[in-house]
Amino acid sequence: MNIISTPSAFMTGVFARYAVFLFITLLMITLCSTSIAAPRVYEINVVEVVGREGHEGLFPIQGQPVAGSNAIVKAILINGTATEVTLLFHDANGDLLFRTPMITLPEDRVRRGTYFADVVIPLVPFSMSISGVDESGENFESSPDKKPLSTPQTMDVRIIPSMSEISSGLPNYFVVRVTNFGGLDTFSVKLESDVGGIFTPVSFANISLDSDRSADVEFVYTAPANLTSPGLVTLKATATSNSLNTLTNQASLKLLTSIMPTQKLLAWINKGDQGELNQNRKNPLTVWLCSGTYENNTIMLANSLPPSDIKIIEYGSNDYTNAYSQNNVSIKSQCKNSSLLKLQFDSHHLFESLSLFSSQPDAINLMHVPITAHAKDGTEFIGYLPLKFKQPK
Repeated sequence: MNIISTPSAFMTGVFARYAVFLFITLLMITLCSTSIAAPRVYEINVVEVVGREGHEGLFPIQGQPVAGSNAIVKAILINGTATEVTLLFHDANGDLLFRTPMITLPEDRVRRGTYFADVVIPLVPFSMSISGVDESGENFESSPDKKPLSTPQTMDVRIIPSMSEISSGLPNYFVVRVTNFGGLDTFSVKLESDVGGIFTPVSFANISLDSDRSADVEFVYTAPANLTSPGLVTLKATATSNSLNTLTNQASLKLLTSIMPTQKLLAWINKGDQGELNQNRKNPLTVWLCSGTYENNTIMLANSLPPSDIKIIEYGSNDYTNAYSQNNVSIKSQCKNSSLLKLQFDSHHLFESLSLFSSQPDAINLMHVPITAHAKDGTEFIGYLPLKFKQPK
């Protein structure tokens, strides 16, 4: 006998209710997927123009902003477009300090959803948010997640690296620049990293500054031998008033560690040349190198300037003997009987390249300027030249 099973009334009801539930769920998912989400802030920062001429860009300031200064704020919104975009400043209690409209630029110049505003930095701690109208015509306001209050200061601090990457086996030079917008004061300056290592000030780390004056403190950094590569190192510079220890500002900079092998490049200038650069210097800067396995056409001074002339001085030649007598014997003897390279660099172009890094007009600044070269296998050779730079007022 064949037995044919048929669903009971109870099961039929269960299936019917499940089908209705499934239909409603799918409908809600569809409606949610087609609804317009309000724009939200991806990032918002006080920014500054950084980079050499022709390669500038807007990047977040390294430290706290300067109270009462003119500044640019850059914000990026995601989750759709918006109109009537406005920047709002709030005090520590969340109360509105002021608001200002933001503008955007054509999408071939900036990413979509990027907005800018010119502002005057408040004198009190503040936070920022963005308001506007979304695509559905609804008002919205959004602020970054867990972004701490900005605390305006009367001095600015920034870190200027000599190279874009950190090498573990070679010295790394950094300048910490302090600009004072308050009254005459003396500041102590230090530099540290999140991976340890040794920072040694090349120049005096206590500086006296009048109002609207800047000074540089140069540090040489010996990174740990076990530095992870590739990796990221966070540098932190701190300047603190010696008269009021609550007056302090910190700058933070993240740099990658070098992923290619690095070697020391021995370089020096003519013994009689003090290496002083100014706008009136006409004669080229002569630099000597020990010849090596690097490619001569990869040599760069100050990360951007190739030599205008390269001459190979063969070991044992008369020119080699003359070069030996004209230069520092103790340094040149380290070339271990290799040939020499005599390089000429245009003084005017070098002056222009270094003018971005000088802080004190009409004062002589000593800086260690990198000279680099590369081998075919990718090995990078790095050396430093101590040059004196005088920028006119």
